[in-house]
Amino acid sequence: MSTCASEYATCLGYLPFDNSGSLVTPTACSSSAVSTTSAPSSTQAPQASGNERTIKQLIRYCSEDGSGCDYNFAISYNDERPDERCTVIRMPGSGATTESWYGIPCTTGSVNTISWGVSEQFGVENAFAVLTVTNNEEKTNAYFGVANVNSNPVTPSSPAGSGNFGDIGPEPVYGF
Repeated sequence: MSTCASEYATCLGYLPFDNSGSLVTPTACSSSAVSTTSAPSSTQAPQASGNERTIKQLIRYCSEDGSGCDYNFAISYNDERPDERCTVIRMPGSGATTESWYGIPCTTGSVNTISWGVSEQFGVENAFAVLTVTNNEEKTNAYFGVANVNSNPVTPSSPAGSGNFGDIGPEPVYGF
């Protein structure tokens, strides 16, 4: 869960930023909190008006020896554009099920690049990933949460890390 930095003021009892927006960490020597005249502006990117994306039919197939994973899915737009099929093949050599990567083209020549960040912060059995679609022409990002990325049953046809994660979204698109 993320929290807007300005919400910390309620929890801390003071605004932890100076007038320039820099974080001020109180120390044992601080006599008082820094006073400010206004809260810092939000750093969250603006949502692109009404634009949404959906990931359709996300399938990840990982090799038995953990040397690589293939990612197959479609990016679906909420406008007149057709779905774009994506295939990302990652072969790190080992640890593919927990590998994070970024900026891989959806397909050769695509304006969309794909990033995949894995987190095990809630334990290995609860690992999740954030799949990001970056449209480099429109300067937009869409973020998709993928739960339990390494928790699917292991079978001869579905090695560890493999799974059919179905459709994810729709999710809003943010400008950068």
